[in-house]
Amino acid sequence: LNTSRTDISDFFTRSSNTGRAAVCSLSAIESSFLSLTASGVGAYDPNHASLLVAIEYLTALEGDFWVKLRGAGLTYGSSISNNTESKLLKFGLFKCTDVVSAFKAASQIVTDYASGESTIPHVGLESAKSSLAYSIISGVSTKLSAASQAWSSSYLGKKVDYDKWILSEISKVTVEDVMSSLVKYLIPLFDTQSNLSVTCPANKFDEICDYFTSKGWKDLQKISEDKLCKTFVA
Repeated sequence: LNTSRTDISDFFTRSSNTGRAAVCSLSAIESSFLSLTASGVGAYDPNHASLLVAIEYLTALEGDFWVKLRGAGLTYGSSISNNTESKLLKFGLFKCTDVVSAFKAASQIVTDYASGESTIPHVGLESAKSSLAYSIISGVSTKLSAASQAWSSSYLGKKVDYDKWILSEISKVTVEDVMSSLVKYLIPLFDTQSNLSVTCPANKFDEICDYFTSKGWKDLQKISEDKLCKTFVA
């Protein structure tokens, strides 16, 4: 994985198909919001645990996303999540002062790890695994929450002992496993194969549309406020 490549699309075979994209302008807002959606994993996928650890490591308090996105004043918040029911991986930016720069920074963080420019230290890996374990255990810390979790899990295709299983899988995750999932799932999330949606102030509409079109979302839909209003009124 240690290469000189620095572009997202260098790390996997790009499909000829690009994802759907839309940018909507609103005059009533002063900040921007972005959402990217790509293929994720199911509950019992062998890569699920390593993907969870990769996400936890990147999005941890005082982690890379926190420092280089929020800390740099580019956005109020960011998130990455994997939905095991829909098998969709999602990245979000909200309340962005500069959504283009925030997207560039997030993409660069992932690319730096994939290229070997940045590395995951052992203490960082263990911290991410511990944080995940606490989150899972705290979700079933009472009889009521445990019963509720068991009931809802039955509708999501999860067995009664799912939490025990995923905790065991998380404990086995290595740095190599995390890097593999990062390249396999998080790299494509920031490429044009993913689906993109952006809501932005009207005065930044053209700039944002031009940027994402230049990145490869060729069929990007430009939805002006007037067009949006007509759609809802109709």
